Amino acid sequence: MPPRHAPHRHRRLVDGRRRPGAGRAVHGPGPGPSARPSRGRRAVSGLRRLAARPPGGRWSARPPLDWWREELQGITPLELPTDRPRPAVRTSRGAVVGFEVPAATVDGLKKRARAQDATLFMALTAAVKALFARYTGEQDIAVGTASAGRNEGGLEGLVGFLVNTVVLRTRIDPEASFDALLGQVRGTVLDAFAHEDVPFERLVEAVQPERDTSRTPLVQAMVVLQNAPGTRPGLGDLDVTDYPLERDTALFDLTIEFEEHAGGLRALVEYSAELFEEETVARLGDHLNHLLAAAVADPARPVATLPLLAEGERERVVREWAGTEGVAPWPGTLHSQVAERAAEHPEAVAVVCGEDALTYGELDRSANQLAHHLISLGAYRGIWSASPSNAARTWPSACSAS
Repeated sequence: MPPRHAPHRHRRLVDGRRRPGAGRAVHGPGPGPSARPSRGRRAVSGLRRLAARPPGGRWSARPPLDWWREELQGITPLELPTDRPRPAVRTSRGAVVGFEVPAATVDGLKKRARAQDATLFMALTAAVKALFARYTGEQDIAVGTASAGRNEGGLEGLVGFLVNTVVLRTRIDPEASFDALLGQVRGTVLDAFAHEDVPFERLVEAVQPERDTSRTPLVQAMVVLQNAPGTRPGLGDLDVTDYPLERDTALFDLTIEFEEHAGGLRALVEYSAELFEEETVARLGDHLNHLLAAAVADPARPVATLPLLAEGERERVVREWAGTEGVAPWPGTLHSQVAERAAEHPEAVAVVCGEDALTYGELDRSANQLAHHLISLGAYRGIWSASPSNAARTWPSACSAS
């Protein structure tokens, strides 16, 4: 028995670049039946040519997969600070938070972009990368973006979902100015989109990153500027209005979508609810706005010094959260305080975790042993070293040793 369908309920899966009936009435004059298969065959033929294109094609002198292998060699996951531990197996549970970028900031950002022969998307991507670099303390930042996938002749008018994910990887110098970073990101975007026709799934197969069920491969965050035509389709006597849909899924850890309008820039952040709280994502929007405003006001300033906090939030962090009322701030460093207390009261308990306890004397000796071991391995002041976060008893020693 054939499946039964509810009457008058039709669903179409399309991307924003092509909507059924856009620009003409569905029941109005249009191509006859004989013309439709011809156009469809031409579009399908274009897709087949795209899939079967020989290495090199029109992209560059090198095969595109070779270019991507070199570009993404040694790529590491984006380790944004999260509110909760990352689950062993990623789920799609998500939510969204919106914020606005003021028109004055957008105008200034466009001016900076024009000076670099860049686009608004490139400027926004540079700002997001600068923010992620500040959040993570890393300089190698990769994000994804969406490509319409309609560059091949005959595909522009094809109804369907052809969007592809393009990886944008940038090595950020924290001492570089925002203008310098924007120029660097411009080159990254142009190079990546010159090779955008490689499907993302094929790219993952070629690069072969270490598989991790807790995160998406290659990129964990997306930056998207919606620039599809905003006109509504003409459907004869039907009135068409926008209907905002509930979004309770997240394809990545974070996806920041921008959409320009008369009053500035509308931003929507889709986030993994397994990792982030709503307040954290809303604060990310505030930080990005402050960074953008500072970059527009002083584009020669190093990106590592662009302010993220409003004056009120900065005062709260520096004054209210940095100390305990009635207790004078510690002079010196943490490890110097531990060493001083160990000399005065070596048997006093310093750290308690469950049934385990460390005295100040034990903590000081353990930290010194670890520090000398790290030095013997080639560690020196300013270098990063890893410590297992689940080793509760040894973690305080690692903090003191550093």
